[in-house]
Amino acid sequence: MTMQELGSLGEFIAAIGLVFSLIYVGVEIRRSRKLAAVVGVENRMSAWNEWTRLLLVNPDLRKVYLSGSRDLNSLERDDKYVFNQLMTLRYTLLVRQIDRGMQLNDREAIDGAKGILLEQFSYEPSLADWWRQHRTEWRPTFREFVDKVLQDHEEAST
Repeated sequence: MTMQELGSLGEFIAAIGLVFSLIYVGVEIRRSRKLAAVVGVENRMSAWNEWTRLLLVNPDLRKVYLSGSRDLNSLERDDKYVFNQLMTLRYTLLVRQIDRGMQLNDREAIDGAKGILLEQFSYEPSLADWWRQHRTEWRPTFREFVDKVLQDHEEAST
């Protein structure tokens, strides 16, 4: 075998090695994305469970939340502050869920956030008013998302 043939054989083997390396990297990336999606779901569930637990174990917070979600104007000044903090916490969870969904192209996360908002606007009517009062405090992409869900909800309700 000549040096030319040996060099060509080496290039061929290297090319095959490169193809297998690229396939391996592709498989690992796909696996990492799937793992990230699973971790994302687990984190979302944990965060929402913590939110629910917060209201369940704190009757005073639950009372403020329920009163405020029915009628913002029924809250006294201190309770309004607590309600705003509760809503900020709730919406921060949604921001994380939507951001992660958009970054990973995770339709389940995005649709889940939309479902939470639609449920909120349907069963807790004053939360739409709260959103309108506080929407400028949130990032533009999140504002656009919530505004669109609220618009869809209002169009469906009429």
